Amino acid sequence: MVLHALSVKRIFLFIGLLLTPTLHAQIASIPFELEKNGHIIFEIQLNDHPDKLEFLLDTGASGELLAKHTAEKLGISLSEEQQIKATGVSGSSSIHVIHNQRLDLGQGIFLRLRNLAVADNPTDGLLGATIFRKYVCLIDYDNRQLDLYESIDDLDITGFTKIPFTFDNRIPIPQLDMDFTLSNGETFSERVFYDIGAGTTFIFNTPFAAKHNILEKSKALNSFEHKGGLTQTKITHKRFLIPFLELGGHLLDSVAVRVTDSKKGLFSFENYAGVIGSQIAKQFNTIVDYKNKKLYIKPNQLYQK
Repeated sequence: MVLHALSVKRIFLFIGLLLTPTLHAQIASIPFELEKNGHIIFEIQLNDHPDKLEFLLDTGASGELLAKHTAEKLGISLSEEQQIKATGVSGSSSIHVIHNQRLDLGQGIFLRLRNLAVADNPTDGLLGATIFRKYVCLIDYDNRQLDLYESIDDLDITGFTKIPFTFDNRIPIPQLDMDFTLSNGETFSERVFYDIGAGTTFIFNTPFAAKHNILEKSKALNSFEHKGGLTQTKITHKRFLIPFLELGGHLLDSVAVRVTDSKKGLFSFENYAGVIGSQIAKQFNTIVDYKNKKLYIKPNQLYQK
């Protein structure tokens, strides 16, 4: 049988397509603004409102939140019947909940929310766990974009370090292991929360700091007061340096960390050393895989800067 040259070329092209792996089956790539403290900000539209709203990406939020001032600006009415109790970093507070809302992230990506919390918040809102439950997310700090995938098998994880995490104690925030060394040479390997909505490097939980006399073993740089979380409670922070912090085998040196006087919320939980925040997270391009409870991190252009 004689095959025409064009037919042969088509056959080889067809075979090539069959053999080509389906790697990089990216669903969408959504641009974001990266603030100096490592916070990731998206432009989002709520329902049919034309206004572009600024939402903060937050692994420390179990769901999505709309700021009360933004709800008022959009003409969304709130009633006493819509209130529930919620717990955040700074403690518990009564918040409003509105139902059947839609967030438009662009690139054809919509999040349809049965419940959307409404509370005081500096930005227009928080983009919490829903997007991480729905997609495998590559946070690409180098290119300032969030890449969404169906499965971890769709990504090239070459050069990434895998870090398993859990959601223990019914706390819907990733919990993983981190090593660190104090100024006196004492070393620790402890369980910590991974919260990119916290605009800091690392904050020690109050019980852990007290138990191990962290402040007494460190030289304070300064102290300040800050309002934060759902309750907007005023918390005193004391900053000091630790020589080394290690995450997934990657060493960070001379890290300015904090201890607070918070006795409520996330910082008050025992059995955890503290909270990793956005200023450490931003130094690694990160794949977040909630389904398999894995983070994959790779140092980026901001590493040790």
